Amino acid sequence: MTDYPSVDDIYKLFKKTNEQFQNSQVQFDARFAKLEKTVAETNKAVGNLFSCWGHFVEELVEPAAIALFRVQGIDVKETYTRARTRRQGFAMEIDILAIDETELVAIECKSRLTREEE
Repeated sequence: MTDYPSVDDIYKLFKKTNEQFQNSQVQFDARFAKLEKTVAETNKAVGNLFSCWGHFVEELVEPAAIALFRVQGIDVKETYTRARTRRQGFAMEIDILAIDETELVAIECKSRLTREEE
């Protein structure tokens, strides 16, 4: 004859299963929190990389632009990188601002071309 589990045995199994589930949930939450932290750190690192890449491109463009404008008769005397302004709630940044005695040239540097910019 087969012995069937008692009600007390079933409650003990439920309790054990519930404890295992709770433990798994705690482990999952800890791993998920670690994953979220890793994703945030990765996003920050990628953002910094793109920022550095953008500055690198600006540093490459600036001397070439000065030479190009001088050939066109614009004798650039001053350059300002990442010139920023905020007026009437509108913010603007000019990657390179090149100035001679009478003319001003705003240069927008792109490190990659997208469809909208073609």
